[in-house]
Amino acid sequence: MQSHAMHCAARAGTTVPASTIDAICSAAPRRINGIAGQWSAWWDRFAARRARKLTAVALSELSTDLLQDIGAPASLRSESAVIRESRHNRRAFWLWS
Repeated sequence: MQSHAMHCAARAGTTVPASTIDAICSAAPRRINGIAGQWSAWWDRFAARRARKLTAVALSELSTDLLQDIGAPASLRSESAVIRESRHNRRAFWLWS
């Protein structure tokens, strides 16, 4: 696969106007940076969601009252309660089915 610079140099010998080639060649690095920026933002959001999920799983071992005493946010308390409840339901389903 040829590099971007080689591609632009190869296109320079064609009948395409130089202004078009310059516009295409100058836009490509911005487009690549835009994709890298989008990828980086997606990865940051993914890592934050994963960290929050792992925190909720770890805190699901603690009771809701204890979480309230240590000052955990209400959303984290409810998320850990949901995890605790779903774990209980999963065990009950396999135990009684």
